[in-house]
Amino acid sequence: MLQKSISDRTIILFVVAKAGKKFQVRSVKEMLSMEDKEKTVLDEMKKLAKPVRPGDVAKSLDMESKEVSKIIDSLKKKGLVDSPKRCYYAPSKS
Repeated sequence: MLQKSISDRTIILFVVAKAGKKFQVRSVKEMLSMEDKEKTVLDEMKKLAKPVRPGDVAKSLDMESKEVSKIIDSLKKKGLVDSPKRCYYAPSKS
């Protein structure tokens, strides 16, 4: 595991190789940013205090609607967001 502090400006690439061929490259910044975005979207949903559509959150946060939809889907899989009615989402009560 990486034992040093990582700032937003630091880009470290992990290259996973098999038989000398690269098959996956990811930056630490990319991996961490998804968690940050999830927290931002969840916090905004809590702030709005009602079931919302992904587009509502996207507009409020000045983000792309597709990106917010993916983040909400991820939060839903983790049990952090529920869908009280079709196409509307709210933070889980538990």
